[in-house]
Amino acid sequence: SAKKNATALCKTSGLLTRGFFQIIAGVFVAVMRFLTTSDEHSQKNLFDSLRREFGARVLLFMRSFERVVGAQVSISIANTFLTALFLYLMGFPFQTFLTLTAFVCGLVPIVGNIISNTFIVAAGLTVSVQLAMFGLAYLVIIHKLEYLLNSRIVGESIDTPMWMTLIGLIAGEAVMGVPGVILASALLHYVREELRAIKA
Repeated sequence: SAKKNATALCKTSGLLTRGFFQIIAGVFVAVMRFLTTSDEHSQKNLFDSLRREFGARVLLFMRSFERVVGAQVSISIANTFLTALFLYLMGFPFQTFLTLTAFVCGLVPIVGNIISNTFIVAAGLTVSVQLAMFGLAYLVIIHKLEYLLNSRIVGESIDTPMWMTLIGLIAGEAVMGVPGVILASALLHYVREELRAIKA
């Protein structure tokens, strides 16, 4: 048993270390990209041409991601309002903490609601099983509602039809899980802008 626990601990720590390294590497690359000034003395060769094209694509994707993040803040505010109203009407304890948690977690698409509502269910259990069940029912309803809200608000932000954004979110979650949900809308806007730049 101790050997199994040690093996599981080593495996988990390895995954966390790798994930942490990937996050740090991604942040470092993003910072270096923004700090790097454009080279006005670039020459007309294959390397410089590829570098310019790659830089243009990275900039386009970053702008797409900025639009999605801005829309997600609006979604988080709407979700926080609904959560605060639900907590007040149902008489949940720790209302201030749960409301702040809903806002912070709401900045992460879809999965943020699951995390914040887990706290709500746990808080409900400190009062009664019935209150916890109400919290669980709210989790199911708000989880489905956020798909529609996300596709509507994000779709307007990236100028994409609601149905197309919704399909992108579902496909992203099916293929990549949580990262797919986060990146789906930005990738959708990026691909659309690339296709618009190509003359028929």
